[in-house]
Amino acid sequence: MGKIQKNKQIAEDLRPMTFVGRKKEFECFWHDYEAHDEESDTWDASIINYYGMPGIGKTEFANSLYLQHIEKGLKAVNFPFIETQSFFENMLDLRSCLNTELGYVFPSFDLAYTIYCKRSGRKIDLKNRKNILSSKWMEAVYPFLNLSPGINIVAAVVQAIKPFESEIQRSFSEEDLFFLRESSEQVYNKLPYYFSVDLYNNIHSQNKPTTILIDNIEPFINDKGFKTWFIGDNGLWRQQPNVIWCVFTQRPIDEECNDEDKTIQNTCIDVLNSEDVNLLLETKGISKDYYDEIYTASEGIPVYIDLIIRTYFHYVREKKLGEFNAELKRETLVDRYLKCLSNDEIKVLKVMAFLEAWDDELMISLLQEIGTDIEAYTNLVKHSYVRKSTSGYYLHSVIS
Repeated sequence: MGKIQKNKQIAEDLRPMTFVGRKKEFECFWHDYEAHDEESDTWDASIINYYGMPGIGKTEFANSLYLQHIEKGLKAVNFPFIETQSFFENMLDLRSCLNTELGYVFPSFDLAYTIYCKRSGRKIDLKNRKNILSSKWMEAVYPFLNLSPGINIVAAVVQAIKPFESEIQRSFSEEDLFFLRESSEQVYNKLPYYFSVDLYNNIHSQNKPTTILIDNIEPFINDKGFKTWFIGDNGLWRQQPNVIWCVFTQRPIDEECNDEDKTIQNTCIDVLNSEDVNLLLETKGISKDYYDEIYTASEGIPVYIDLIIRTYFHYVREKKLGEFNAELKRETLVDRYLKCLSNDEIKVLKVMAFLEAWDDELMISLLQEIGTDIEAYTNLVKHSYVRKSTSGYYLHSVIS
């Protein structure tokens, strides 16, 4: 399957099931994108922080924005950070995502990272080693990195990469290879720079900018890694042209993270208005008699709207619709929804809550071990509180 077709399939998988509205936010983004595109002679990085409370629809907005890029044939990746990983581990996964989705290569970063691991005694895990060795010239260089200190490693590496000179000559010169002699700490501190250099070499000749969407970055805003990789002097936001960075958090990023050249544009993702909610309820076939009560109870927050819709149809199936709007309040929505689930669905939800992330194969295997109906899983995985990223499924905090 080609990259374009594969990306379109991913986009279809990410298409939100209950997404409506956000017309203003989309129009603003594409206005900025076109303005960015028209200034192609002086391209610069654009940084947009979309912020809002949990459940407000930031992930759905990110998925929809990514889908629009794919439908327009534009380059984009949609990458959610995983909270239980370190910032650096997430950046390694972002590098892999850019390679897998867009075919971008990171020769100088891969070499510097390998040197850092060798010097510091860290083990490169199988996944990252596979990504690094997917480059033929890195495969040729790798054995030389195990040479004894007495060997002129710089000369050995230069000799090893000569057959691939045309592939890497734009990444670094022989002078740049002096980091082979530096300490592990010195190499580590320069990793953001080499990542930025490689990213630039992938995109500088493109006639359109690349959009990088990073969801769930909130837990890392105060992390030293975030400041170094994005905000620092060698950081991606200061050094990287021709990229539109879209990050998703719960609050504005402080102005102290800004500088006069790279201003972060904080954009609020607010609650849905009643018109958008009514449109959604109409498409779902819900009686207009309940529109006002549903909007009031959900306060226009998408994840709660979805729970109400699921609860509504449970009452329809049980022929108890007359009881649906009794005590319809936001603070009771999750509990009422859970009471509508079967025993097997409750078991599935508990397994989901226990896992950091999963794919279908892992989940089905676990459910078979505990004797739970697989159909319960296929029903729940369609709900909006089960989020899908390019790396698998995860459960929204509202329900977990």
